[in-house]
Amino acid sequence: MDTPALMEATTIRNLNKNNLDRCLRLIDWERGNPYIYQLSDISLIEASDMLFARKFDWNTDADIVRLIANKWG
Repeated sequence: MDTPALMEATTIRNLNKNNLDRCLRLIDWERGNPYIYQLSDISLIEASDMLFARKFDWNTDADIVRLIANKWG
């Protein structure tokens, strides 16, 4: 890959990351596709600067869904 193409690819990748950060969504792609947050993750969620979090599943951990609904719902 030549230098201009590499610079363009890097710029696009950084732009995409910045856009993701600006969406204000907490999404963990490292631990899942995306990771399903559980009650044990509540301190991480509360400490985050994000306004939204993805993803929760009633069948995986109903307790965190209830907690969020009671606390912020």
